[in-house]
Amino acid sequence: MLDNYYEVLNDSTFNRHEKVPGAFVQYSYSNQGNFNVIVGLRIDEHNLYGTLFTPRIHAKYNLNEHNLIRLSAGKGYRSPNVIAENTSILATSKRLVIAPDLKIESSWNYGLSYTTYLDVRAREWRITADFFRTDFINQVIMNREAEAFSVYFYNLNGQSYSNSFQLETNYELLKNLDVTLAFRYNDVKTTLNDQLIEKPLVNKYKGLVSLSYLTSQKKWQMDANIQLNGDQRIPYTGFNPAEYQLKSESPAYVVINAQITRFFKRWEVYLGAENLTNYTQNNPIIAADDPFGKYFDSSIIWGPVSGIKVYAGFRFMIKE
Repeated sequence: MLDNYYEVLNDSTFNRHEKVPGAFVQYSYSNQGNFNVIVGLRIDEHNLYGTLFTPRIHAKYNLNEHNLIRLSAGKGYRSPNVIAENTSILATSKRLVIAPDLKIESSWNYGLSYTTYLDVRAREWRITADFFRTDFINQVIMNREAEAFSVYFYNLNGQSYSNSFQLETNYELLKNLDVTLAFRYNDVKTTLNDQLIEKPLVNKYKGLVSLSYLTSQKKWQMDANIQLNGDQRIPYTGFNPAEYQLKSESPAYVVINAQITRFFKRWEVYLGAENLTNYTQNNPIIAADDPFGKYFDSSIIWGPVSGIKVYAGFRFMIKE
């Protein structure tokens, strides 16, 4: 693998040339019944970061025809691209301070998934529970809470992790009416200013209700999604004057999207709308009245910034 990055910001240049020869070996096993496992190992010789070992394992075990368990574990590496991955911070008056010795990001990740299939009224009801955890060995930290007018990028000094638990179920509630319910809880923390705290601008939880109905003649389809977005920790703004300070957390909010589609022999038309609740974030730009002032900040976006959006279109299918 060969990557050449060229980035220039103001009077600073961030060029990086990566040469990464590597080898990968994988072993797959199946007992031709209820157990499958894949074990892999990748070894790379990185010209900037040295020798990288990337082990991984995936396993699936069928308890019976209605219940199965999946397991996964492994290590991952990732080269940081500070400017390209944090373009939102450029829409502020803050000064960027980037450490010269940024290391490759690395982490261990683990996952467990359990799926069960139930027969209810001659229909299949699927329930899935997932848990995934990521432990960072190194992570490039963006710290905008150390000083009022600076944003610091540096290597992780402390602990950083992510826990994610999701419960999802799918069932054909009525004939041709598919219902999907999902809920996810996120526990994401990182070390900032020598404290292990919640990572900013990450939803603590999310919920989804998805409805899809297709008429018996398959001429009309109606879809609706109801999304619940949980509260998020807002980056500290106590450095600012009172009129430019934000609350410590954002509120939870709901977004509803819907679409109706009419099918014809060779084409189809559709009409839909996004954000039917017309929910928007109040005053998303700090110091919007002073765009060239030292407190200007348009990067703290935790919710929709535009209201209802209506759209329409058509698709035409070309067949041989």
